[in-house]
Amino acid sequence: MLKLGEKIIYELSDGFELSGISRYSKESKKLHITNLGNIIISKADEVNDESGVKYIYSFSDNKKKLEAVLEGSQIIIYGDNLPFYIKSENSSKNVTASLTMKITLDEYDLICKSQREFIFYLKDNMTILSLDDNKFYMGGINKDNEKFIFISGKNRFEINFDDIERYILEDKKVSLKGYFHMEREGLIVRSVSIFNNNIENIVPADLSERVKDNKKIGNLPKDCDIVFCKISGNIDGFDYKNTNMLLVKYQDQLIFINKKSKKTIVKSTKDNCSKLILGEDIILYDNKNVFNLHINDKNKEAMQIEDLKDIENEIVGYTLKHAPFFIQEDFNSLTILKSFQKEIISIKNSDVKDIVINREIESRNSNFVETEIKFNNQKIILNLSRSMVQKLMQDVFIYAKKPLLKDVSVEILYKNWSKAMNDMIIFNFFGNIYYMKSEFDKVLERELNDEIRIEVINALYNQIQEQRNNLDLISAYTPRILENQEIELFEKYNAKLDVQVFRQIKNLFFDLSYNISSYLDGVEKSLDNIIFVISGEDKKRYNYRMLKESESANLDVFLKQAISRLNHLVENMYPYYVDETSREMFKLFEVLWKNYKNINDDSIKEVLFERITNTYVFRQLTLNNNTNERRKDIIEKIYNSVDYGANKLDENMFFTGGMKYVK
Repeated sequence: MLKLGEKIIYELSDGFELSGISRYSKESKKLHITNLGNIIISKADEVNDESGVKYIYSFSDNKKKLEAVLEGSQIIIYGDNLPFYIKSENSSKNVTASLTMKITLDEYDLICKSQREFIFYLKDNMTILSLDDNKFYMGGINKDNEKFIFISGKNRFEINFDDIERYILEDKKVSLKGYFHMEREGLIVRSVSIFNNNIENIVPADLSERVKDNKKIGNLPKDCDIVFCKISGNIDGFDYKNTNMLLVKYQDQLIFINKKSKKTIVKSTKDNCSKLILGEDIILYDNKNVFNLHINDKNKEAMQIEDLKDIENEIVGYTLKHAPFFIQEDFNSLTILKSFQKEIISIKNSDVKDIVINREIESRNSNFVETEIKFNNQKIILNLSRSMVQKLMQDVFIYAKKPLLKDVSVEILYKNWSKAMNDMIIFNFFGNIYYMKSEFDKVLERELNDEIRIEVINALYNQIQEQRNNLDLISAYTPRILENQEIELFEKYNAKLDVQVFRQIKNLFFDLSYNISSYLDGVEKSLDNIIFVISGEDKKRYNYRMLKESESANLDVFLKQAISRLNHLVENMYPYYVDETSREMFKLFEVLWKNYKNINDDSIKEVLFERITNTYVFRQLTLNNNTNERRKDIIEKIYNSVDYGANKLDENMFFTGGMKYVK
């Protein structure tokens, strides 16, 4: 039945329809295509013998090709009004029939490769594009000097010649291998197949030379994930700005490959990589380089970027525009670097005038704070880790002041430490209440309604409880901490210490705590008259809705009374208690100094200097996460309330604040 040299190359059991022939039945029949392009529809066991009925289209005789169209992932073959003939054992009959077939692109390709003359043609000379053998498109194709350009409806794909690492050109098809970025799809494709009736007109004549000269990545493991991204920053001394990259995830590694040069830029295990996510911006740190990663959400998820640990190394910071950097400091200077090979700015420690935390950063990375560094009538604003800010404050102070140690007596150092300690004590007893009052003053400047009053009453009540607890802790444990610290120090120097002074400090603190708490009790008693509106957060609005007119008047009266008592404490009694506390503490430190005279070792200077440094950092830090106000600002305001405005810092020495000694 088959001609000499003819053989079956493709068989289709289902997915075909033959119409236009009377009394035709598809039952038990298969469609066979031969290498000569002929189509035979018959039972499978009758295709090559004289028995049975066969429906035959002879492409060899008619040369009429069938039209191919892509629908989804399938190729639909149409043959309208084809000249079939029906052959049986004793007769043959010519008929006209229409044939429809559904085949895959791989089957289409197989048939193409197996025939002397391809019997299908793509409709309207369209092109079929296959991406990684799992995404298929039909449209038009063009080329320029750099790339193929394929357009299918809203889809546009550009295949750069520079990205082709190898290719195979066959009849009706060219297969490309490489790593191709399909921008609109956000895909990296390894394999591209282009089907066209006249493929030789599509492929550039010099493609072979181009591919030969192309830079190549080579064969990456089949089971690795590859996505497109961009990076900005300095890596190993080279600047990158929105540079196109391939990001490869393989086993436990992340690999960045420059899309243009095809060179590996960064290769690191995921354990060595950490990240900061700042809204839409991402910073990556591989324990060697720090840079911005620009990547879409889909690819970010594929690369599991959010699963990386957060950056913890304090040498990493970032600008207000989220550009990352390294920060280093030594005995001479503070340096900002793009990378360990490229410096941005270096500031002498002696030129640094102040380091200020501007505000707490409200982000997922609460470990970082916005920090202002002032130097030589200039300033820079950076986001630094909290630990680095404290370290800078401490080290800049040390580097600037430590050279003075050799010319300073132990007595002067001791007195400066005692002044700094007095500042801390004044802040711990008076600072938080002073700040609390100033915050309530801001609220009370506004016009109040009952809902706001309820908010203020609840906040004031909670703050009073917190401050009373705080006073209890300070008065109970601070004397013990001071005593243990001094006992350890004097034992180190084998010197005698009279601990009686710490009993006096303890008594002073308990008396002070009792006196301040008694005023807070007065505030609380005023609030007790309107206890019915004090509740948890979820009940405040309910209390407001249920408020009676007579109760509304009480809110105003007793809130004003409570605030008046708080004002009396801070405005009228603080000057007395601050003054008395400072005078008593100075006397007690004078007593303690008599013990220090027994230490005849200059190394005690280092100990005192370290303590002064710690109190300096304590003063420089903000009061809490909700304010830019530093502890030193609160301390100075409290001292000013006692009319000690003349008590300035001794900037040339080590005095870090507080009042001068009364001689």
